[in-house]
Amino acid sequence: MAIWTDTGFNRFSLGVQSLDNDALNLLGRRHNADEAVRAIDIIRQWTTMKNRTDVGKRLRFNIDLIMGIPGQSEVSWLETLIQALNCRPDHISCYQLTVEQDTSLSEIIDSGIIQPVSESMDTKLFELTHQTLTTNGYIHYEISNYAYGYDNFSKHNLKYWFHIPYLGIGSSAHSYDGTTRWWNTSDMDTYCDNIKTGLPVIDGFETVDNRKKRNEAIFLQLRTQWGLDRNLFGKVPELMEKLVQGEFIVMTGSRFRPELSGMAIADHLAELLLEI
Repeated sequence: MAIWTDTGFNRFSLGVQSLDNDALNLLGRRHNADEAVRAIDIIRQWTTMKNRTDVGKRLRFNIDLIMGIPGQSEVSWLETLIQALNCRPDHISCYQLTVEQDTSLSEIIDSGIIQPVSESMDTKLFELTHQTLTTNGYIHYEISNYAYGYDNFSKHNLKYWFHIPYLGIGSSAHSYDGTTRWWNTSDMDTYCDNIKTGLPVIDGFETVDNRKKRNEAIFLQLRTQWGLDRNLFGKVPELMEKLVQGEFIVMTGSRFRPELSGMAIADHLAELLLEI
């Protein structure tokens, strides 16, 4: 952490995933809940110490959690959230589980040994997360992201959501210069070998034209508290008016902003709006 801080890093993000050992075992994680708490404590002590001694150089830390894990209940998820709050992170990311194909978890689910979390339970966990974290002072500024105060928003994530150029370094990292997006090879050995020998590590690229940028804005910005610029649509579409009437979104000034119920089904809303 001393090396990272001296290099210029100012935010540390820890992939905790869960503070429930049964959930961690199911996900195939190498760590347990006690190890995660110890790691968080080390990061918290370091950032607190540096913030006290290095005036003007504010360090922050984030923890990642996953909800919607098979077998997870509202009670067990609430316990994880409370433990996370006790660690006092500056930022908490709570992602809904995505089961990737050809993984050990997908094989277990496909075999019927365990059942995935239902859509209704997913919604309950999402609403429980919002209620618990916002009640404790966190700002729900994107579907999966909560910050303890405006100063703790993730500038890194904001660049993705609002098409601000960024440079990604490392295996699988993506970059964007305003018109082109490119990504590095996902094979770690190939990445390291090419870096050592001076060969390219870029694995592919795409041009982000105005149509693609508009579609991405609808899909990504509808997930945030700022919502969409109404100018993306020209005349306000009838569908948008129905979504306002259904209290899925609200119109504030020149923007369509999602309500909590809209955030819960943001991907579906985006699919509808992409067809306009």
